[in-house]
Amino acid sequence: MGIIDDVRSEELWRAFLCDREQKVSFPKRFRQQLEKIIDEKLYLSFYEEIVSGSFHERIPVKKLVAKTGKAEKRTVYYYPGLTGCLLKFINWRLAEYSYLFGKDLYSFSGERNSKSALSRLLRIKDLRDSYIYKLDISSYFNSIDQSILIPELEEEIPDRALTDFLQRILTKHRFIFEGTVIEEDPGAMPGLPFAGFFANFYLRGMDSFFSEKGYRYFRYADDIMVLCSDMDDYRYVKENMEDMLERRHLRVNRAKERLYLPGESFEFLGFGFDPPKVDLSQVAFRKIKARIRRQARSIRRWMLRKDVETPAALSVMIRKFDRKFFGTQPGEICWAAWYFPWITTDATLRQVDRYLQQEIRYIATGRHSNMNYRAVSYDEMKRLGYRSLVNEYYKYIEMSKNEDCIHKSGEA
Repeated sequence: MGIIDDVRSEELWRAFLCDREQKVSFPKRFRQQLEKIIDEKLYLSFYEEIVSGSFHERIPVKKLVAKTGKAEKRTVYYYPGLTGCLLKFINWRLAEYSYLFGKDLYSFSGERNSKSALSRLLRIKDLRDSYIYKLDISSYFNSIDQSILIPELEEEIPDRALTDFLQRILTKHRFIFEGTVIEEDPGAMPGLPFAGFFANFYLRGMDSFFSEKGYRYFRYADDIMVLCSDMDDYRYVKENMEDMLERRHLRVNRAKERLYLPGESFEFLGFGFDPPKVDLSQVAFRKIKARIRRQARSIRRWMLRKDVETPAALSVMIRKFDRKFFGTQPGEICWAAWYFPWITTDATLRQVDRYLQQEIRYIATGRHSNMNYRAVSYDEMKRLGYRSLVNEYYKYIEMSKNEDCIHKSGEA
């Protein structure tokens, strides 16, 4: 029995649904789609289509998605409707092959994730004394060479039906883009559920090389960081890494390549590190500012076009970022849930608070001016539901201290 055979198993589809239900984020539409597949036994039709080959008559869609805070767009591919659920199911079963990945890889993996990387990083006692080489791979997902990837998948994965299915998906090269059928090489097809698996798999040799050499190596998809002992060590790492990437037909993004000298602050996974201080990274700060700015301008245009009263427009802005920062239910994945457990300073949170307040006032007046303080007071914002990140951060710190005390009392 292989993963393609698993597609016809009601028991496994129900297990998949149960697993998704344990996730904090489980969209209602996705739940309804999975329930429909199970209740109507549509998984049997999926299986027959895969075995007969008719599944591959479907043509995926290409879409351009704006990058946060940037004019450029990234390319994603997807299969609409229930077909997307099938691919998510197969990707869920691909966890069976996670043993192929190294211990220093933290992307798209259940057990090792970005939190594991941060935890490991913060345990390094001589972090401040290290030479830190950080780089990003240019257009990684789209640049993965299928002529290298596919034979290696076939060599490492013993499930022939699965590798044949993945190969036919990858080599289709026909997509619907803005209503027209086009042809192009999609690399690892970013956007598809198993694109992350391909991205992990493709550089597993490089991951193993640096791990086996004893380097403190971190990789999250195309974001790589290596701690070096001195400049000679750095040059060795850089030379070998560039050689390995070149042999895989990949290029370093020079704009994001950086060597941090001992004692310098550095950024990784959205955080800024100045040991022992941890804050939001400047990249994360710029991204949230860009999102706030766009929303403020959009809501002001809507307010003027629809003749909406100012308090109602301000309330819309405040609710949007309340959901973004704090979520709508306990335990939900949100901005605060990601940053609060790790940061040790409120410095950037204060800047975000100030900027959000500034843009809320802009909605009311259409300008940036000190006079805006009279137009919309802080008390008025609070009345409309505004919550300060700084205040919420210290509430989180206090709550964490209380929980630690209760835990220690229980142990006693």
